[in-house]
Amino acid sequence: MSLATALLAAGISITPLASGTARAAELAGNPCPTAESMYCTRLFLDGGVALGVDTGRDTVNQVMLTPLGSGPNRAWRLTPNWDDGTFRIQNVSLGKCLKTREPSSVLAPVQLESCGSGGAEDWYVHPTSTGFMIRNKWQSPCLSPERADLTPGRPARLVTCDGSEAQSWEVPFGHDPSRPPVRGPRELALTYATKICQKYKNECSWDMESESPSDMLPESCVSDAWFNDNDHPDGMTHTFSVLRTNGWSHELGSEVELGLETGALSSLIAKVTVKVKFSFKKVWSGSEAVGNQVTAKIRPKEYGWVTLSRAATRITGTWTFSANHLPWSARDTIAMPMTSAANGRPTLYTVHSSPNPPICT
Repeated sequence: MSLATALLAAGISITPLASGTARAAELAGNPCPTAESMYCTRLFLDGGVALGVDTGRDTVNQVMLTPLGSGPNRAWRLTPNWDDGTFRIQNVSLGKCLKTREPSSVLAPVQLESCGSGGAEDWYVHPTSTGFMIRNKWQSPCLSPERADLTPGRPARLVTCDGSEAQSWEVPFGHDPSRPPVRGPRELALTYATKICQKYKNECSWDMESESPSDMLPESCVSDAWFNDNDHPDGMTHTFSVLRTNGWSHELGSEVELGLETGALSSLIAKVTVKVKFSFKKVWSGSEAVGNQVTAKIRPKEYGWVTLSRAATRITGTWTFSANHLPWSARDTIAMPMTSAANGRPTLYTVHSSPNPPICT
């Protein structure tokens, strides 16, 4: 199962379970012109209000709650940073970004200013039972209407997070044609949470439920296909560059898997392996099992490619993030690489030659 589709198949079992995105997308319609469609959307609360801007109060652009109906200054462009799970919130009509100057004070105001950089305009999402808290990276307060009042016209503030209805936003990310449609607030929340878990080990925990005996994972292509256009009856020798892999995979999301493949999330791996019991000494500790090149002879007028068949044990359990404050959880199944399967079969790179090009998974 690919990690992108696993996000849908497994549903990211969040506790509390994040929901409501489909309804928000239906209400949103298409608030942005075609040229502005990338990550362009509206931000809703369950009380029937959306985040907007009132430009009629002198020269101040007041960020406030507005009715759900159509109107100016209610479309926002969300620009995610998939490296750390944060995103920027920019008003499409006014071209300015949502920021704060006083993140540590109670009822700190939010305002629109010229977009730049820094924690004052960096936000992340934290799942609740009905949606997502929108938290400022700078000391992590939550975006909420003043005094939790969902009446249109109430100004938006930064307040202490409690996961209440007035802080549970529906965050449909709109459409970005360069990325699969499943990438949205849930995966962004997981990306941020796993980065924090890596940096602060007490911010997450792993509870293992089961592990399977080691077995062979489905064979997968790990090289480009090469076509031998030569007629020599003995074929031609070709050296394939093999993709580097350590065999780890998660069902949390593609950004998490990328971190595992590069070794950047070693502390998450450590949290899992410390509880594994079956054939623990046979788990790969390095980044790859063999060299990253394979040389072989390919028959004339045929395609050649390399596949990898690797042994793994499947570990199922639950991650709990923000363990010390407003915890939420996500179920995960991990394929942990082994040096060999229970039946003794080793991890193998195999060269294939065929008149037909490969269909790789």
